Amino acid sequence: MSEHYPEITIANRKIGPLQPPYIIAEISGNHLRDKKRAKLLFSEAKRAGVDAIKIQTYTPDSLAIEIAREKIDSKPQWKEAWGWNTGDIYHLYEQVYTPQGEFTEYLFALGSEFELTVFSTPFSVKDARYLAENFDPPAYKIGALEYDFFPLLEIVAQTKKPIILNVCIANLDKINATLNFLKRANSGPVVLLTGPKIYHADSAKNFLLGRLSALQEKFFETNVLGLSDHFLRGEYNGTYYQGYEFSVAGILQYGARIIEKHFCGCRSGLPGQSGEDVDGATSIVTEEMLALVYWARQAYRKLRGEKISSYNENELQLIQRKAAYGYGEKMIGPSQAEIDSNEAGATRYIYANRDLPKNHTLQLDDLHFSRAIHHAHPDAKKMTFLPTSTVSQILGNYLKHAVEKGDPIFAESLKNSIDIHKPYEAGLFNISQ
Repeated sequence: MSEHYPEITIANRKIGPLQPPYIIAEISGNHLRDKKRAKLLFSEAKRAGVDAIKIQTYTPDSLAIEIAREKIDSKPQWKEAWGWNTGDIYHLYEQVYTPQGEFTEYLFALGSEFELTVFSTPFSVKDARYLAENFDPPAYKIGALEYDFFPLLEIVAQTKKPIILNVCIANLDKINATLNFLKRANSGPVVLLTGPKIYHADSAKNFLLGRLSALQEKFFETNVLGLSDHFLRGEYNGTYYQGYEFSVAGILQYGARIIEKHFCGCRSGLPGQSGEDVDGATSIVTEEMLALVYWARQAYRKLRGEKISSYNENELQLIQRKAAYGYGEKMIGPSQAEIDSNEAGATRYIYANRDLPKNHTLQLDDLHFSRAIHHAHPDAKKMTFLPTSTVSQILGNYLKHAVEKGDPIFAESLKNSIDIHKPYEAGLFNISQ
C-alpha cells in the first residue's frame, strides 16, 4: 500500500489509484470445452491487450443439488428456486461448467504460453481447495452471489492472495461483515467490485454506476475498487453506446482500477464452425475489447495530466455524458429492480443435501450451501433461512422435523436456537482437509 492509497499486486503487476487500469477478460464457459477454442480466446485476449484471463472453477454440485424431475414438478417452489423457472439448475450448470483436471490444467498452461496472468472464480470449498493445491493462482475472484459464502472465503483467505470480491448486491452492513471476517482470518488484500446484476431490459439504465460512486466514498482509502462490467454495445434511450462507456467513466470519475469484462473473442463458436458461446449474450468480441483497453488507458492518461489529443479529450467527455444515464441512485446494495427480478435472491443459504429424518443430528455432509432463490419458498415470509455464516451453530444441532432433500433448513427446524447475526466462527474449513 502506498502512503495515501490502497495498492495490491497480482503477478508482479501493481494495481491501485496511482496505477493503470487492470483489465480482466472473463472467458467463463466460452471456451466450449474445446482446446482449439480456448487457445483462440487466449490469443485474441493477448491481441486485445488485456492484463489477465479469468476462468471459472465449479461443478454442478458446487452450486446446486440434483433433484429428480418428478420431484421438481411436484413443488412449485423448487421449479423457481432450482433453475430460474426451468426447475433444473443442476443440469443447466452441467452443460456449461469448465472441466477440472486436464482441461483446467491446459487453461493455466495457455496463460504461460501467451504471458497472460490466469486466475479463477471458485464456487465451493472444494473448488477453492482444488485451485490452491494444484495451481496456486495469484488472485481469486469471488462472484456476486458468493460475497458472504464464509466457508468458501475461509479457504481463500488462507492462501493470502488478493481477493477480488463482487459486492454489487450487498448492503453496507453485509460488506462490512465480510471484510471483518476476512480481517480476522488474516486474508490477503481485498478489492471491491460492483456492477450491474440485470442483463436484460434497459441494461444501460440499470448499470447503476452510482454504486461505484458510493463505494468510492466509503472505501477509497482502504480498498482498490473496480467494475464487473457486462454491458454490451447497442442503442439505449435513443443513444448508441459502444459498450465501454461505463468502465471508462468509472475509471475517470469513481476510482475504478480493475475492469472485468466477459470475453468471447468472436461469436461464431469454434473456428470454422457455427456455434453459440455460453455467455455470448454478455460477452464482447476482440475489437470491442481492443476499444475498451484503448479508452481505459486514455482515461488513465487524462487523470495523470498527460497530454491527449483534442479528439480523445472530446470523446472522453462524451463517454461521461453517456454514462450519466446509467448512474442511478448513489447507494450501496441491490436496486429494487434487481430484487424484483430475483437477480439478488440467489445468494447462498443452507439446504438439506439428502432426506433428513426427525431428530437427526446434523453433520457437515448433510448440508448444501446452495445458490437458490430462497424467497421462492412458500414459507419465506414466516421462517428464518440460514446463511452460511451459521454453519458452526448448525453442526451437532437436532432437527425438530424431517427435511426433504433440496428444501431449506430453517432456524425453526432446529431444537437449539440459532443467532443469525452471530459472526462466523472460522476454523471448520482448511485448504488441506
